[in-house]
Amino acid sequence: MKLKSFLIGSALLATLVVGGCNENDNPVDPTPDPVAPKAVTNLVAVSLDKSTVGLRWNSPVDTALTGYEVSWKSLDGIDSASITSNDTTETIPNLREGKIYTFTVRTKRGTTLSAAVTRQWAGAQRFSNDAANPAMTIKLYEKASSNGSGLTLDPSLGGPKNVSVAKPTSDVQLGFIVDPAGKVVIGAAYSFPEFKNVDKFDSNTYVSTQSWVATGLNDWFITQSLDTYIPNDDGNLRAFTFEATVSGATGQGFVVRTGGKDNYHYARVFVNNVGGKLLQGTAPNRYVELTISYQNTPNVPFAKRGAESPVGVYSRRLY
Repeated sequence: MKLKSFLIGSALLATLVVGGCNENDNPVDPTPDPVAPKAVTNLVAVSLDKSTVGLRWNSPVDTALTGYEVSWKSLDGIDSASITSNDTTETIPNLREGKIYTFTVRTKRGTTLSAAVTRQWAGAQRFSNDAANPAMTIKLYEKASSNGSGLTLDPSLGGPKNVSVAKPTSDVQLGFIVDPAGKVVIGAAYSFPEFKNVDKFDSNTYVSTQSWVATGLNDWFITQSLDTYIPNDDGNLRAFTFEATVSGATGQGFVVRTGGKDNYHYARVFVNNVGGKLLQGTAPNRYVELTISYQNTPNVPFAKRGAESPVGVYSRRLY
């Protein structure tokens, strides 16, 4: 009887030991937390028109990505939406004119999202034709021409339109000459001593401290809001000097601010490359052709693309 009890007890003990060993040596792990994908880089924006913004970004070096979540929300919180994208570019339409939006892009791996990358931007109106002569592109002519060498930029003043610099009028905001070396000089009209009425031109027109090389408005990116590039000290005395002929298909762009304090309007002015040249025509009627993106809403410093570092050289014209 004692032997039987001993054998039964030994068997139970062995079972417990074996069971305990199995639990310790072969644990069942819970499902690990998913690893978030890497975030996108170089998110940039462009005002395609007054109610449309384009976005572009670089995909991260990562595996098993399944797309991107793209969302946007107005700063006043009134409207917001999101979409799933399988590309590194998106066009966001039906935005409210003059309203700033925060655009957010997240990389997706299944249902797991990366950290958010954001960019604030707004739509802006696009102009390529003269407001006073809609059948014509926007052109500025050299000083020797009987056509205008000035530009009225603001739509509230009837712009963008070509204007004469021969009259002492305050609606002349940008000016253009061909210098003795045959180069293009364009900038704030107030900066051109070549014009006898220069002191009557709009002294509230300021231009950026730098210019940008691009193939057009849709290919011209800026990393910051436009007010970042407009200092108040000497912007109305600044113009840019560009080569008349360029290699490739690139033109030149610069940022402009018009209006007084608390009523600033921002624009991007682009000198088009036509046939490998910035300077078109023959003397004495040589000209530059412009495309303009203009923010109608005051104090909204977004009127085009928002990324790559600026290139191009500015010249401050002091005489």
